[in-house]
Amino acid sequence: MVEEVKERKIEQEIQTELEIDETKLAEELQRQPSRFFYWAVSWALAQRKSRVTQLRLKELEAKKSAAYRKEMVDGGMKPRDVTIKMVEDYCTDHPEVQTLRNEWIQAEYIMDMLDIAKIAFRQRHQSLVELFKSKSEEQFYQEHGMDRMMGEVDRKRGRKVPKEA
Repeated sequence: MVEEVKERKIEQEIQTELEIDETKLAEELQRQPSRFFYWAVSWALAQRKSRVTQLRLKELEAKKSAAYRKEMVDGGMKPRDVTIKMVEDYCTDHPEVQTLRNEWIQAEYIMDMLDIAKIAFRQRHQSLVELFKSKSEEQFYQEHGMDRMMGEVDRKRGRKVPKEA
């Protein structure tokens, strides 16, 4: 349940950051690089956490495997009778291993979400540039009384034009 809340929180945070306020395109465009940087650095940190957690998991599994083999041999089993399957089952079921495995899965999920955010912020940048360009052209035509003329040109070319143009 806690993981679901964390997952929804990061998804909502990314979604909110990706929204574009079309009334403030110049500001949005200026802030875009720092937003992209923030999310890209967050991804790098998440990747590091995932790698460190995975390494800790491998080390813990190795320690638990060795301890289990020793425990079985000390308990009277012959070393050759301790099978790989027995050791794997012990490690898989061990609470510390399960906890760390869940932590690694969560770290991987966060890293994946941040990777998606990096891609989305690239798309956001492209959208901002296109919106800014479109709004600037629209404003230019309006300021120079060309909006009606452009509407007539578009209409002649067979493009849909609002009735006001």
